[in-house]
Amino acid sequence: MDDPDRWLFVEKVAGKASGGWVTGSFDENRNKLSITTSDVEEFAVDTSRVKINWRKLVVLSIDGKNSELRKRDFDILHFRRTPHGEWTVREP
Repeated sequence: MDDPDRWLFVEKVAGKASGGWVTGSFDENRNKLSITTSDVEEFAVDTSRVKINWRKLVVLSIDGKNSELRKRDFDILHFRRTPHGEWTVREP
């Protein structure tokens, strides 16, 4: 059975890596998701399982780089690393 507290999922490990991981935390006071990856090309965030306040600015920090996260029409956001090492949201 899926853990109801789990909101972060590895979807694809980097090509030649033997394994990869992704960890994350949410600071409710700062409305900030902080995610750290290692040897991962794709991961997903289930925003319905995080107490995000979409009426305020949502800060998304991936591997130390901050950006704004905006509400989408779907709860699960799939992220893919570009060839330049940037993270982008992959449309479903």
